Formats: sequence, C-alpha cells, structure tokens
Amino acid sequence: MKRILLIISILLIAVSVSGMMLIGGKPVTVVSSCPSYYASAILSWDGDHTSGVLNACDSSGNAVLFTDGGANITTDGDGGSYALKMDDAGEDITLTQSVGQYFNEAADVTLCTKIKVTALPDNTVIIFQVYDAESDDGVNATVRTDRDINAEYLVETETGTDGYANSADTFDLNTWEIFGYSWQGSTIPNGALSVNHSENATWADGWNSDADIDDAMTDRPIYIKVGSVLGDPGDTEIIYIDEWALFSGNQVNCSTYMSGD
Repeated sequence: MKRILLIISILLIAVSVSGMMLIGGKPVTVVSSCPSYYASAILSWDGDHTSGVLNACDSSGNAVLFTDGGANITTDGDGGSYALKMDDAGEDITLTQSVGQYFNEAADVTLCTKIKVTALPDNTVIIFQVYDAESDDGVNATVRTDRDINAEYLVETETGTDGYANSADTFDLNTWEIFGYSWQGSTIPNGALSVNHSENATWADGWNSDADIDDAMTDRPIYIKVGSVLGDPGDTEIIYIDEWALFSGNQVNCSTYMSGD
C-alpha cells in the first residue's frame, strides 16, 4: 500500500511540474500561464492560464479571473490552443473593474485580437464591450456582416453613437487575422477612433481613423465583456478569438505581439 501511495505521489508531482491540469475531465498540458507579451499589455488572455481558462493576466503576471457568462471555450484556437468559440449570441466572459484600471475611458487604449471568422456572419457581432451600470456609456468592437470591423464610442448624452470608425478593407474568411481597435480618449473633443487588420500592407499605414469622439463619458465603464456579447453569428457561421489584449496607447502595432496566417 505504501508503495502504491508513493507512486501516486510521484505521478502527482510530475503532473504539477509539467503544467498538466484537468479541464472538462481531460488532462491538458499548459505551456505557460500568461501570453509572452503580458508585461507590455494592460490585460491579456489566451486561454492557457494554469489556473483555468477564465483567467487573464495583468501587466505584473497576476491572474485576473473573469466570470463565465455562457462562454464556449474550446481547443479550436490556432495550433489547437484554447479559444473563445462564438456560434450563438451571449457566449462571453465578464470582468468588473472598479477604478478604470483595465479600461480608462479618458486614456488612449488599443484592443488587439487574433480572430478567425469561418463565414460571413448573419448579424453584426459585438466581440468586445466596456459599459457602465446603465449601459449608456462605453465602447464596442464589432465584426460586421459586410466583412468589415468597427470601433464605437457611446455616451449617454447622445441618442446614438457618438463616435464610429469602420475598416477600409474587408478581412479574409476562415483564416487567422489580427484585428486592432483603438480609442483615443485622452483627446476629447476630436479624439480618434481607429481600426486595422492584418490584410493591410503594414500596421503603420493601415489604420482607418475618424476623429469622432466629441463628448466625455458621464459615468465610468465598469463591465468588460469579451465574446459574442451581442449578435448571433448564425447557424453555421462561427467567430473564434484565439487571444486578445488591451494595450496603453493609440494605434498600437498589434503585429508586434500577435501573428496571423
């Protein structure tokens, strides 16, 4: 009996050292806790955190736990890594911030995402959203039915969108691409909204910008949601997010940190 217990202990130690963990009852080897660029980002996620797929990382490497709002996290990411799979509306993860420590509406912030869209979605899908408690101050990042992406900035003093930027070029289907969304909240009025994706020749000249942020938000956004926050891609249309990260700065070069096909 002692020999059996000793063998079990050795196996458990080996599993711990190798980074093996159980998800859905299956053993999965996790390469690292945080994306390689975590220290350069405000917040980053690739689904491979050793503490669980709902954990993102802050710039110090600390785990930041999201709550599951119906997310479908599968091993359909690039190279078999974990990814957010969206084939229905409301498949997202949520984090509540208290003092704008992850998304500061009065600062310049860029969202970088590595995404694959299998087929043209039936509906425009919001894949990233930061909103206040009343849902009338915040930002959106979307994938559209016309194969464009757009960034939105909304304030409660307006009946509709206060700022809107749409991509100049359509993205490819069924391939991993890097999408960038940028909100220039430090310069209001006339703060720029920008979008970019890896089909452009270079990230430096591929940003499509609109100086559309005219009004400061009344309330601080507190809820950060990632996934199919709003909009159903369709019955057979799927959007995958392999990794995403928030960076400080306007029009950050996402290709410095992520690579697409």
